[in-house]
Amino acid sequence: MQLICSQFAVKSKLNKDNGFTYILSTFILSTFAATTPKLQHYMSWFVLYTSARAEKRVLDRISEMEIEVYLPLHKVKRRWSDRIKLIEIPLFNSYIFVKCNEHKLRELLLIYGVSRIVYYLGKPAIVRDCEIDSIKEFLEVAAHKEIITCGDEVDIICGPFENRGGKVLEIGDKWAKLYLKELGAKIYVSLLELSKKEIGNKK
Repeated sequence: MQLICSQFAVKSKLNKDNGFTYILSTFILSTFAATTPKLQHYMSWFVLYTSARAEKRVLDRISEMEIEVYLPLHKVKRRWSDRIKLIEIPLFNSYIFVKCNEHKLRELLLIYGVSRIVYYLGKPAIVRDCEIDSIKEFLEVAAHKEIITCGDEVDIICGPFENRGGKVLEIGDKWAKLYLKELGAKIYVSLLELSKKEIGNKK
C-alpha cells in the first residue's frame, strides 16, 4: 500500500440509520520533517519499513527492547482446506510504528527485519498521536469485517458461487454486487462469503 506524505487519514463511511454500511479505507501518511535539533530528544511516533512479511517478527523484537511499538492488524477470511479461518494481517504491508526519540530510532536499524526508516523532506517522518488513535478507532469499527471497497477483486469462498472470482461494483450493509467475468453476469453476494484477493494473486 502506497503511503502519501500528506495527512494520515483513516476514513470509515457509516450509515446513521443502518449502522455499519461499509468501510471505505483511505490511508494517507501524515508526515512532517523534524526541523530543529531539539526534536531529536522528543518521544514521537516514527515509521519503519520492514522486510516482506517480517512485520510481526519485528514487532516482537522491538517489544523486547521495551520500546512502544504499534503494528495495526486487521482480520480477514482465508480458506484452509476444509474450513474458513479468520487470520490477522498487517493493515499496512511492511510498515510499523515506533514511539521513541530520534537517537533510539536509528538504533532500531540494527534489528533483523528492519529495512529502513521512512523519511520525508530529508528527515525521519513523524506521525501525530491523533493519527495513531484514528487507525485504532478505525480498526475497532472494522473488527471482524474485511476491508472491501468498490473496485476490489474478490473470491467467493462459500455458497452457490464458491471458488469463483469477481469485481466489486457496489457495497451494501451486508452484501456486495459483483461482476463475474467468466459468466458475464452481475450477482449479489453476502459479504460473509467474500475474501479479498491478495496482491499478486489476481487472475
